[in-house]
Amino acid sequence: MQFVQTARELAEYTTSVCRKLPKSLTFYGGSQLWALAREILSRVTRANSVYPTNAHELQERRDCFIKANEAVQDYLVQLDMLKPHIEPKKFQEMVRLATAEATLISACKTADAKRYKF
Repeated sequence: MQFVQTARELAEYTTSVCRKLPKSLTFYGGSQLWALAREILSRVTRANSVYPTNAHELQERRDCFIKANEAVQDYLVQLDMLKPHIEPKKFQEMVRLATAEATLISACKTADAKRYKF
């Protein structure tokens, strides 16, 4: 369940940082970064709501985790583009949260593969 909490922290922190970006950057990066953070939270919440009882449901859960990981990678790319406009401490915290989320997602996929043998 830690992966949901970390995604929530990432979304909340991203929202607070994006609200303070200059207006011109809101449309050219900030809104996309915010949308990716929300997508990460949405995808991991969906994955967490699937309790596999068969191979199909396990694949649905895995697909949610894959999409969440894709969003994390996109988030890091977008964040890197905005790096000059974000305070270094805030930037580091955003990177830390995003990489922690990627690690947690990977761990969940591995645990699911071991736990469910359909």
